[in-house]
Amino acid sequence: MLPSAGEFDVENCRHRIRCFGKRGPGHDKMIENAGHVGTVPVAPAPVGRTLAGQVTVARYARRVNSTESGPQRSSSFGDLGVGGGAGLTGGLFGVGGGLILVPYLVLVRHWPQKQAQATSLVAVAMSALAGAATYAYFGSVAWLAFPFILVGGLGGAVIGSAVVRRLQPWVLQLVFSAVIVLTAIKVAFTPVSDGSVTVAPDLTVGLALGYLAAGLAMGILSALLGIGGGLVLVPVLVTLFGYTPYLAAGTSLAVMVLIALTGAARQTQPGFTLWSRGVVLGMASAVGAFIGARVALLLPMQVLVLAFAALLIFVATRMFWSGWQGRRAHLALGEVHRDPA
Repeated sequence: MLPSAGEFDVENCRHRIRCFGKRGPGHDKMIENAGHVGTVPVAPAPVGRTLAGQVTVARYARRVNSTESGPQRSSSFGDLGVGGGAGLTGGLFGVGGGLILVPYLVLVRHWPQKQAQATSLVAVAMSALAGAATYAYFGSVAWLAFPFILVGGLGGAVIGSAVVRRLQPWVLQLVFSAVIVLTAIKVAFTPVSDGSVTVAPDLTVGLALGYLAAGLAMGILSALLGIGGGLVLVPVLVTLFGYTPYLAAGTSLAVMVLIALTGAARQTQPGFTLWSRGVVLGMASAVGAFIGARVALLLPMQVLVLAFAALLIFVATRMFWSGWQGRRAHLALGEVHRDPA
């Protein structure tokens, strides 16, 4: 059986993976007596019945242990290049650059997940400001809708932060990945007209409530899933409010500035937001966002719509894979915790 202390040894599990199919009578004893290197808490369970679960848990443990030591020394050229790419994507589609920055900081720079998400908000705010200013210069920000979406987004972020502690993230990821795919299909087949960028319609009570609801959904889903609010807001503005992709992207970026700054400020006290590093990433992101916004305004609307639909499919695929891995880890932990009948 596993050590009675209830700790699972990562290095031993790695050895067991190599020896899979070759386990002999003395193998379990070796595992029981070996020293602990990297551990995650699990309950004792029979070795034979939970090998797959232990392998999954070990992979998760190695991923957790690899980020516990804090951010590694950064590569200036790498950070500037990735920051610029994140800003370019944000400027093109009106989405947060966290879609690119967070995986880079976690997988390449080996930052803890929370610090990566919090610090990326600083860069997102700076790139969103540059992108929004560019769109605003060409009249592509719906300023009448802006305050209602902003209030809804801030309220939704608070609600989402409270709800996320009570829900399994992998469930949300699997469900929302399906929603994103359906949204991508709808966006791709929504007819748009080329020509000048249109302006938002006159404000009515119904529209004001609709903007509040759109901001609320953006804030809640952003907090629950750790995605940029633009991935929610832009499709909503295009498909439900009849915005052109330009107007939707510009409005999304304008709202994103304050929401990202608020999120970064709230996570400063726990030590998650590293402002100096975020500013470095943000400077490159701001340049990329300016270029992305200028390119977007030159592209035909149908091209921009199809490119955004492709981005949604990419995000949905990545989110589904993350949710599926989370589900496997969840089931594996349940198997490891289960005592033999």
